[in-house]
Amino acid sequence: MDVINTPSSSKRRKTSSADDGDSILCLANMPHDHLTAIADYLPKTSRALFAVALTAPSKSFRISNWKGKLSEASKAIITSTVPSLIPSPNKGAKGYNSVEKDLLTKYYGTSNWSTLCFLDIKIDNLVDKLSEDDIGAVLVCIDAKNKLKSLRLADCKDIVGNALEPLCESKVLKKIQFGRNNGKLSSSIVVPILNSIVDTDGNSLRDIVLPHSWKSVKARNEQPLNNFLVKFNESIISKSECGGENPRSCFTCFKSVCDGCNGNDGYPIQTCGHCKINICDECEYFQTCRVCNSTFCSVCAKRDDVDAAKQCEHCYGEPICFGCVSPENEDCEACLGVFYPKLRARNEELGNEIAGLCDENEAQKTRYAEEKEELRNEIDTLRKENDELKKKLSEGLGILG
Repeated sequence: MDVINTPSSSKRRKTSSADDGDSILCLANMPHDHLTAIADYLPKTSRALFAVALTAPSKSFRISNWKGKLSEASKAIITSTVPSLIPSPNKGAKGYNSVEKDLLTKYYGTSNWSTLCFLDIKIDNLVDKLSEDDIGAVLVCIDAKNKLKSLRLADCKDIVGNALEPLCESKVLKKIQFGRNNGKLSSSIVVPILNSIVDTDGNSLRDIVLPHSWKSVKARNEQPLNNFLVKFNESIISKSECGGENPRSCFTCFKSVCDGCNGNDGYPIQTCGHCKINICDECEYFQTCRVCNSTFCSVCAKRDDVDAAKQCEHCYGEPICFGCVSPENEDCEACLGVFYPKLRARNEELGNEIAGLCDENEAQKTRYAEEKEELRNEIDTLRKENDELKKKLSEGLGILG
């Protein structure tokens, strides 16, 4: 008799050997052309994160001191040609503005890993979910030390700097861009990494966009950032093709010029008379006092404790610093608003000093009057004692006579 399979028996779960089970359950064991086909649907940064996931958890890269061997599946995804199509934002997400579109066009037009930014996943708010370990693991997977030439981290808010360790001693990195959102970035962590790159013979680093929080005069004067800025500026000048006299570099954007070409490219560089650093007009503006010719950059001018040059917004006269203020603009209300608060403050200080001196003088007068009264009392006492002695002396002489 033929055996008829019932529905229940036909749905019986198929068993297989352990090896077959592993090949089915492990995504990394899928054919590499299938994996790369899947990765073609992902933004460029997500492809790298996909490759990380097929090797090990992100934190394991840090635990192994950012070293380790990639799985064959990860290698296939990283080495495959990256499509040049710009991904469309997810439904409900904001579209690309012109600057972002231009960046993405250049980003996706590169078929290798010479550039890396996180703008492609920022649009869908995925970049905020990246951890320090995720970014560091991506750098390891793409062999950033030997391949990455341009890195944009301006969109990564929560990084402290440890993720940049895979870039130590890189010879190929040309540009690294931080930004306003990198407020948590620690100079004590990042600067040693940047130093390792600048100290490497044959390095290519010549463009750094500093975090916004590192651009203040106070931050730039602190160590170890100040030493690095000096060293990097010297490095930029040594790499510059400009061979003129007095070469210098902007401490903010690191553009370099000499006396011969200063201003020809639209970014003239001046030296601040107060903080003594070189800054180009593109990064800051300068004001020079028309009386004493002292030059102040806009960073200094924003500080209340600096005798900076100010310009009247009403009469548009030439700037004048507080140290050279005169009452010649007393008819201009705007000038009064700019200059005279400082003068009034000084006048109040002088008034307080005079009042203090007057109080001290009155106190001295009172003290002198009290001392004078005490002396008079002592003199009166001595006179009375003298009179008594004279009287006793006369009485004694009368008895003797």
